[in-house]
Amino acid sequence: MKASDYFHKVRPYKTLLPRDLKKDLKLSYLAPESEAKYSRLPLSNPVRLQEQSIITAEHAALISSWIDRRESTYELNSIPYEFKLILHTEQLIGGYNPKQWNSSGQWLVTKDSFIFSLGTGRDLQNEPILSRVANPEQAIRDCAPIYDCVGFGCGDLHVIEGPCVRKDYERETVNSTTFTIEDFEVFKIIEFIK
Repeated sequence: MKASDYFHKVRPYKTLLPRDLKKDLKLSYLAPESEAKYSRLPLSNPVRLQEQSIITAEHAALISSWIDRRESTYELNSIPYEFKLILHTEQLIGGYNPKQWNSSGQWLVTKDSFIFSLGTGRDLQNEPILSRVANPEQAIRDCAPIYDCVGFGCGDLHVIEGPCVRKDYERETVNSTTFTIEDFEVFKIIEFIK
């Protein structure tokens, strides 16, 4: 393979390919005599996640199932959403807002939002916690720009300094009432066109 072919035909798809397959492709380009080690083909409908993301394909399948209110989790090759990384963190606590953030300073009313905890690791060994909204009138706090916050319920999950106490969602997702956010990921979830 010529360098220009690799640059134009392989490199643009690097976010779609598994890490080991990318290594093999690069190795076969740089050292054509070497043998490829990667034996699995990528899924026909891959979950698009950046390598540095703490959200795995299994997490994306579970969250997608929660969005669609499915009893069973989507198979990895049939996830109907793309998870577009906007910001990055290490802790697996989050929320889903089906509305648009506008920094209006108002409550966004919805019965479809939820908050969750997926534990602290990259696997789903610990039981994931799903907490659907119990009070749709105070589901999402669309904070004004001066506060620089994201709020789910009236204290259930806030991305700002302050206590997290279950009030407007069904279950508690954070073990302690306060925690420090060092870094975080924000995803825009886009439904695939059918």
